[in-house]
Amino acid sequence: MALRYRVWTDDEVAKLSSMIEQGASARRVAVALKRPLDSVKNRARDLGKPFPKEADIKKRIKQILGTPR
Repeated sequence: MALRYRVWTDDEVAKLSSMIEQGASARRVAVALKRPLDSVKNRARDLGKPFPKEADIKKRIKQILGTPR
């Protein structure tokens, strides 16, 4: 019976860490690594480098841009 998931390689983990440090979103990392979004988020959390929550990101963007007039 085949595995339903792929094992993370050292290269993928290094690229994940690098992209997190550069500020890439979880979606962008998932596309770059060709992995499911939840898999990328879980692995980042396992490494102790969780992505910020999307609600927090939206709140921060609102603070930076201000309220539209």
